[in-house]
Amino acid sequence: MYKVIFSSLIVFGAVAHADNTPTFDFNTGVLSMPFVSTSQGIFNATLQIDPNLPATTFAIKQANPTGIGSDTTTPPTFDFNTGLLTLPKVNSSAGTYTATLQFADNFFKLTMVQPVAAPQQKSSNTIGGCSVFPANNAWNTRIDTLPLHSRSAAWVNVINTAGIRTDFGADFGQPYNIVLGSQVPKYTFNFTIPSESDLTPYPIPDDFRRENTSDNRLFVIDSETCKLYEAYNAQKSNGQWTARRGAAFDLNSNQLRPQGWGSADEAGLPTVPGLVRYEELLTGEIKHALRFTMPSPNGSIWPARHASASGGANNVMPMGARLRLSANFDISAYEPELRVILQAMKTYGILLADPGSALFLSGTPDARWNDDVLAKLRTIKGSNFEVVNSECMMVNPDSGEADPNKCN
Repeated sequence: MYKVIFSSLIVFGAVAHADNTPTFDFNTGVLSMPFVSTSQGIFNATLQIDPNLPATTFAIKQANPTGIGSDTTTPPTFDFNTGLLTLPKVNSSAGTYTATLQFADNFFKLTMVQPVAAPQQKSSNTIGGCSVFPANNAWNTRIDTLPLHSRSAAWVNVINTAGIRTDFGADFGQPYNIVLGSQVPKYTFNFTIPSESDLTPYPIPDDFRRENTSDNRLFVIDSETCKLYEAYNAQKSNGQWTARRGAAFDLNSNQLRPQGWGSADEAGLPTVPGLVRYEELLTGEIKHALRFTMPSPNGSIWPARHASASGGANNVMPMGARLRLSANFDISAYEPELRVILQAMKTYGILLADPGSALFLSGTPDARWNDDVLAKLRTIKGSNFEVVNSECMMVNPDSGEADPNKCN
């Protein structure tokens, strides 16, 4: 007797739910569902009862009074298999009722569908059970097939003879803290540059680990909320934390910091996603770009958000530049742990994030590092790299989402 009419964007049988409280107008038969999730993504939708059907198209089931004049506070749920739309609270002239509405044979039609966001695919790059940004984030995107940047030769020439250095080892590097945010103290910072800082409480454990240099970078990952907190030149005195800048990143989001904002890095990018971590070597593969520094970068390009205060010369590459180790560079003679790092340089590249010594890679301290083995990376020179046109992957200038297909 009745059928279901769907837009081609929503598939019959897919489990859907409302992420925001829908509204239903009994006079017009319009059910507005602000967000509808399906296997194909998240959509804005308006559902409307077919006005050509008799009023008995649906019937109220299990109507129980709950009070007069109460607002609808709980989102309804809809089961595509049974056709049951459960409205926890329905207002009528007789009062407010908890009700289940059933559309006869699921008959309704979709009058509007507007995409809001595609579902984010989690990255295989994880820390503390959290995906370190979505799989399509620039940090996690392969660049081995990207075209060269038009200024590759000029930019590489500046670092032509510099050798790779590791700014990490058995007892030095940039550590991070993993916490359960609800179980550690939270602190507000006094920032030297508050206009470029996220003014939010930062969860910091009493036994925190921090970079043991004058930079004093502090990194904390809240495994409950999958938020990354980073602060530059973080100091604690008499119970009060101070820092030059602080940044809070949602690890489930591709959202970049506001244009012109720095972070713990001058480029305004997060630091932790680009660190070399020993546990990654044990898996045999690093699946993200690596962070590196060089003196006085000149300006910035996507996905960087901020330029160094003292810009470099015209032929010095900008913040956000992405380099890759040449495909024809032979890595077979290097130790297994170095081959993992070098392959990452070929597949995901290295990303310029901060001023510093030329071609210094960043990583975490770990007693398992062999500093003598790491030193062998110095034989790899700037001339072994090329700069790719990573900007062609940009989907939105304010998002870290990267699509290599845009570069074809």
